[in-house]
Amino acid sequence: MRNADTITKRSVRVLTPAELRAELEARSLARPPRRRPRRLARGRLSLLLASLATGLLAAGVFADGGSLNVEVANRQGYAAAKTTDGAIVEYIGDQNTSFGAAGTGIFNSFVRIQADGSEQGYNTNGTLEFDTKSGTWTHAIKVSEIPVVPCASADGNQTTPGLCWELFSDINENNNTPKLSLNDVEIYFTTNANLTGYPFAGPAPNVATKVYDFSGEIKINDVNQGSGRGDLRYLVPIGGISIPANCNFGNSACATYFVLYTRWGTSSGYTTDGGFEEWKVKQYPFLTVSKTAETSFTRTFNWEIAKSVAPDSWDLFTGDTGTSEYTVTVTKTGFTDSDWAVSGQISVHNPAPIAATLTGVTDEVSGVGPASVDCGVTFPYSLAAGGTLTCSYSLDLPNADSRTNTATATLQNYDYDEHGVGTASGTTDFTGSAAVTFASATVTEVDETITVTDTFAGTLGTVTYGVDTLPKTFTYPRTFGPFGTDACGEHDFPNTASFTTNDTATTGESSWNVHITIPCPEGCTLTQGHWKTHSIHGPAKPADPTWDLLPSGADTLFFSSGQTWYQVFWTSPKGGNAYYILAHQYMAAKLNILAGAASTPSVDAAIAWAESFFGTYSPTNPLPKTVRQQAIAAAGVLGQYNEGLIGPGHCSEDSLARAAGG
Repeated sequence: MRNADTITKRSVRVLTPAELRAELEARSLARPPRRRPRRLARGRLSLLLASLATGLLAAGVFADGGSLNVEVANRQGYAAAKTTDGAIVEYIGDQNTSFGAAGTGIFNSFVRIQADGSEQGYNTNGTLEFDTKSGTWTHAIKVSEIPVVPCASADGNQTTPGLCWELFSDINENNNTPKLSLNDVEIYFTTNANLTGYPFAGPAPNVATKVYDFSGEIKINDVNQGSGRGDLRYLVPIGGISIPANCNFGNSACATYFVLYTRWGTSSGYTTDGGFEEWKVKQYPFLTVSKTAETSFTRTFNWEIAKSVAPDSWDLFTGDTGTSEYTVTVTKTGFTDSDWAVSGQISVHNPAPIAATLTGVTDEVSGVGPASVDCGVTFPYSLAAGGTLTCSYSLDLPNADSRTNTATATLQNYDYDEHGVGTASGTTDFTGSAAVTFASATVTEVDETITVTDTFAGTLGTVTYGVDTLPKTFTYPRTFGPFGTDACGEHDFPNTASFTTNDTATTGESSWNVHITIPCPEGCTLTQGHWKTHSIHGPAKPADPTWDLLPSGADTLFFSSGQTWYQVFWTSPKGGNAYYILAHQYMAAKLNILAGAASTPSVDAAIAWAESFFGTYSPTNPLPKTVRQQAIAAAGVLGQYNEGLIGPGHCSEDSLARAAGG
């Protein structure tokens, strides 16, 4: 039958040293002396209190109590009750059709106690005390080996907020004397697997920290037959207990041991009769899920190209040249991101000592949806004890927002009948998460390199983002000319620079035009020989009328030379006299221009320099070397003009005939 006398309030009571002393003394008086082979002496009590003062019990003890009755009338019965501070105690009849399966399963026994009248003991690998029995059923057990379950009875009527340690006791009292009581349940933490010397106050290493202490009575009517099952289920709330680091359920890195001290049979009429009581934990298949989240995306680079030229126009005469400098500049204008994705591995590990049946593994990204998962196996899948299943997953994402990626492994649960035969009963999900961020994503670069070409210069080179300094500039010169007289007029010289990207062959281009004006010939030129012989002084006849355009014709004085133009023409430049060499070509050029021949900028510049020279020097002045060289150069330009190599060209025979009046 079910005991309705339950208390739902749960609290954690931290004992001061004075309260602890009073509590221990009260227990000492309450317990029958015949079953206390090692009573707490005043010295040991003081040592325990000293340990408290130095921090051994600084975290506080979850003190619990109450008078509970979970007696059932027969093997079909079930009863549950709750202690003062929320621990849940259930007796489960082995023939109960509703909840009997809760006491079945695969168990790991860790302490057996056996005595007549009353009994006490605790689990350890060290020297056994009290009524603890040696054998495979008594040994140290780590905190992480104690299952953690919701604080709820099998029927759901007794609940406590949060999670509980789940402990089972296999009760084996005589069928003729089935009634007994559980009066003390104490839990300690220690790093010593060989702990001994209850209540573990030292000296080191025999010290432990008490974290739970139930003192009261729980009345039981053990009607079940045989052993090997969990007759009594005891759930200890852990909300008020500080669990050591790495000691969550199933964590193999736990280094803290769980010590359970219990005392039975001290309530009147509920003594033990010599059968053993064995504490155990159910071996649950459980899973740990971990995962990676590797992000990636594609980045496509955008480029632009700009071309310029200086100067971009020329006025060139026959025989002239002009050189323009081209500049081609390319730069990355930005990029376009796409193809965001996350992928990785999901590791499902079964640390339990029995196989786990998986019904599936899924993966989902918050705000997006499920990913494609490939585990390489068929579900349901039996994951061996200690085994790991590795799955891969991938999912395309709409953008680079930060998200959470959660993998879920679903475990098939089973209910067991009195024969240990399991029936599928619901599932449990185990999850592992990873952040989805793109700060360290794998980037696939597209069009990160371009090849730059030019219609005149050909291939200028390649430019790569992240390698070359941007913007990247290419320069090259181009010389236009010399042009012949047949090329006179307006001319355009367009030129295009372009780029092509390395991946998608995207192109871009920029063009620039150089405009060249070539004046068409006006008139023609004659050499100095013509002008020398065709003045009014002969010897050739008739005289060229152009001479008359000078102020005094052929007798016009030539600067400060003291000679006329005619006399200068007929003065030979003995010894390479630069004055006369330049004067002969200068006079011929001036007469050609007076006759109507078009000039050129270079001819104009040479004439201007010559006039400055003649205004400074006379034929007999010694010339500095550089001045002489400049004079010879100017004579060369004017000679080319007079001979028709530059400018409008040399006069034909017909032109000469017309000029002669023929």
